[in-house]
Amino acid sequence: AVKAARALSGGRLSRASVLYPDAWAKILAVELESSVTEDQAGTEMLLWKLKKLLPQSTGDLALLHQAMPALDGENRVLVAATPRATLDAIERSFEELGVRIGYLAPSSLALFEGLAPTLASAAAGDYALLHRTPRELSFLIGRGDQPIFFRQRPPEEDEDHDREARLSLSY
Repeated sequence: AVKAARALSGGRLSRASVLYPDAWAKILAVELESSVTEDQAGTEMLLWKLKKLLPQSTGDLALLHQAMPALDGENRVLVAATPRATLDAIERSFEELGVRIGYLAPSSLALFEGLAPTLASAAAGDYALLHRTPRELSFLIGRGDQPIFFRQRPPEEDEDHDREARLSLSY
């Protein structure tokens, strides 16, 4: 796909944004005692919390995070933890063809980030974003430019997305 895009651009394609399936990351809301800073200390705090919440996760993780409104005095952060090896492989495959990645994120989080300003200005209050693919369903509720709820599920073999969407909307 990258080779074809470079060919269509006459070889001018040198930078790209890449979105990957939500299922490649573990995306969850994390409650913290204090707010997360945007520096290495904030990342270390999130990694420590994730190791407690997800003991089965091993290896180096790359994190994307966004603050969520506080509930009951708890600081909340929506975190996407992706194996570093996965992101490195994506970046390497593009770099081998001379394309530098500027933005790399799970698809639902990128959609939310891009659509939140428009949805927030059009909504009289909270709004929902339902991202549905053949392999997964992600549901976000937003307030302003912040997510307040996130749910992601692959459909079970005997389950369809319509039923899962109705269940998500019942939250």
